[in-house]
Amino acid sequence: MPAADSVSGIATAFMPTGGKTRLWSDSTYEGIGAAGVFWGGLLRTNLGLRHDDYVNEIQSGVRDAASGLLNFTEPRRRVNSLKKYSPTLGGTFTPWKPLTAFFNFAKTFRAPGTTSTNPLGESTTLRLGEGREGGVRVELLEGRFYLTTSAYDITQTGQNHSVAGAATAINGIWTDPVLNTLNPSFANRALTGGNRESQTLHATGYEIELQANLTPAWTLTAGYGNNINRVSEQDVSTLRYVRANLPEWERLAAANPAVGASIAAEIAAIYDFIRDAAPGLVRGRSYRDTVNLFTRYTFRAGRLRGLTVGGGLHYRGPAALNSQMIAGNVVTLWGSPFAEAEAMAAYAFRLSDRYRGRVQLNVRNLLDRRRYEELNLSQTRYEAPRSYSLTTSLSF
Repeated sequence: MPAADSVSGIATAFMPTGGKTRLWSDSTYEGIGAAGVFWGGLLRTNLGLRHDDYVNEIQSGVRDAASGLLNFTEPRRRVNSLKKYSPTLGGTFTPWKPLTAFFNFAKTFRAPGTTSTNPLGESTTLRLGEGREGGVRVELLEGRFYLTTSAYDITQTGQNHSVAGAATAINGIWTDPVLNTLNPSFANRALTGGNRESQTLHATGYEIELQANLTPAWTLTAGYGNNINRVSEQDVSTLRYVRANLPEWERLAAANPAVGASIAAEIAAIYDFIRDAAPGLVRGRSYRDTVNLFTRYTFRAGRLRGLTVGGGLHYRGPAALNSQMIAGNVVTLWGSPFAEAEAMAAYAFRLSDRYRGRVQLNVRNLLDRRRYEELNLSQTRYEAPRSYSLTTSLSF
């Protein structure tokens, strides 16, 4: 209880009002897998199937005006009940010992942590994924060199993002005071849903990696990757809604100059939303090219036996900062390329026949380069300075 005022003797308390909602999530899954070897190991396959059963329930609570306690007396309401099957298939084919072809196919499902809705009040699309990958691995010079190439195609649906700007513009039109002086019923058409919508992303690319065992103690690894991540579909329900209502908004604006001036900014925001929802745009923070180069040498004899030293370089090509549809063409603004050097040193030792230890030092941003990395058109991030990490391990 709050203390009483020394003069009036009255104790004052500020009671929170309103209610709250509880959310229950129940998730179970089962999986089964099988593996097969055919024609003496020429073909090897793996098959899997996962079943997810996911339930979301909510319960509303009302705060008691006298005690301030929340009373959850209403029954639970089920808002999501999802049953999904996700298959996986993979395998290798070795027609000739130095050559192996591999393939993978998988579908994925990620249960939503919360229930998101679009401005129309509809639940956003589930997070589903479908990926395909295939490639070959070639062994050269009796294991001295390995060359691996692969290509992939990945589609992800249900990637939620904010459409708060479009929702604000829509309701700004329906609740516009000048418009509602002509007809107050327009305000009743304001949307009461959320401000999230779903995207479908489509990523394609390929990777090449070379591993060279130059000597029994010296290895070299080099890799290159090319990736494009595009938005193939997004904001379907909200986009359909604005396209259906835009002719009416423009008609109202043209019929009354005062209304036209009052909702001009909102209509312009709607056109920006339509432009940015076009399929084919490159998703932000997508790196077009990546290159990795690393070498390592292990001393196997002498006083330095057990010591491993290495170093490498990571290169990331320009990242997509902004992508728009202009005159029917996708125009993407790319940032700056980025390269970072790293180094490592490790020492493995034996304490006894049973106990072995290892100490390793890693150095990131070896050259201590200081630069700003562009995140988008309005944000940058200062590159982390040189950093050190030391790890130890003991095995027995």
